[in-house]
Amino acid sequence: PYSVQLAASGGVTPYSWLASGLPSWLSLSSGGDLSGTVPQVGNSYSFTVTVTDSSTPSQSVTSTFDVTSTAPVSTNNWNAVTSVENSIGMLADALAVGQGGAIERYSSTSDNWTQISSGTTDDLFAVGARGSDVWAVGDGGAILKSTDSGKTWTSQSVASQLTQICNPYPGCNYLQGVAFTDANNGIIVGTNRTILTTSDGGSTWNYVQGQQPYTQTQNGNYSLNGVAISANGDAYAVGTNSGNGTNAVILYRPAGSTSWTTEDSNVGSGYSLRAVTYAAPYVIAVGDGGTIDTLNTSLSSPTWTIQNDPASNSSSITLTSVTTGGYCLNGGLGTCVAIVGQKGTLLGLTPSSFGFVAISSGTANDLNGVAVLGAGSYQYLAVGYNDTKVFVPAN
Repeated sequence: PYSVQLAASGGVTPYSWLASGLPSWLSLSSGGDLSGTVPQVGNSYSFTVTVTDSSTPSQSVTSTFDVTSTAPVSTNNWNAVTSVENSIGMLADALAVGQGGAIERYSSTSDNWTQISSGTTDDLFAVGARGSDVWAVGDGGAILKSTDSGKTWTSQSVASQLTQICNPYPGCNYLQGVAFTDANNGIIVGTNRTILTTSDGGSTWNYVQGQQPYTQTQNGNYSLNGVAISANGDAYAVGTNSGNGTNAVILYRPAGSTSWTTEDSNVGSGYSLRAVTYAAPYVIAVGDGGTIDTLNTSLSSPTWTIQNDPASNSSSITLTSVTTGGYCLNGGLGTCVAIVGQKGTLLGLTPSSFGFVAISSGTANDLNGVAVLGAGSYQYLAVGYNDTKVFVPAN
């Protein structure tokens, strides 16, 4: 909403105010309160206002006002970001989701961000796209879907189902990771090792597993934080499996199966995994203490392997997000891979072999999400706290 109190001086009070040519959404009270709700940003308006004092005879002054509606300054904390299709189907635009149901869309054509109505005030923790279809998930069992690359959204919430499953244990219905193989088949993960699957684009969701019946100590943090699906349909979910939320867990579901099994992460005690992605032939998971855990699926008997420390003092840093996309020569994968974390941490692939190297992000703010944008040339887009959005050329 827009509101300003007009003022005058040099005459006899009280003053009376009258406007001519106001846009339909704006009104002016006789006391000089100019207010209304801006229907759309980026429009310009011109109108006149006349103020009259109480002297005898009265004195009047008329002024012309030119107003341009602009988006309010955002102070959002962003939790995740994904690349989305632009008007010609290239993954050059982006969507950021965050606190209080905030969604903003980046246009590579205009190089601007636009606020998008999500229809929810629930925090959104993850977002993923497949073609022009996009899903965002979050607190309270919130599931949102867009079929136009994030310009409009509808709810696919499973809040009522999760409430029945979780009751009476609070915090059971946080959805924290989402991945789709195509427009129909997807997986969502969350607290209490919640796993939801769909085969119809999210019109219906199947509750696969969780702590039901709930048997663990209620003070625990049994959480799945991220999910990824390989090119052949194998699925990997990562998170934490201990009562204090500090021991890593990796769940694996082979393609064509509905059963999940636990894999040995080889992550030391005291570290949780926060996110996971697939960059053929590697599955890459990241988490506490600068942990980067990788699985080479091209091997006959692959095992999870911890990568060398790519950043100074990373043992005190939580890595929060990992993504792949575009085309990069580094690392020998033919794709770009980026990792972000606390204190502005940004990692990319090493030049000659599979591994990771620190890159300057230009910020010291904590980063929570990262995406690869572009067509021909590529860049990393990292988002985080205090409305942080930074673009860095992909290596």
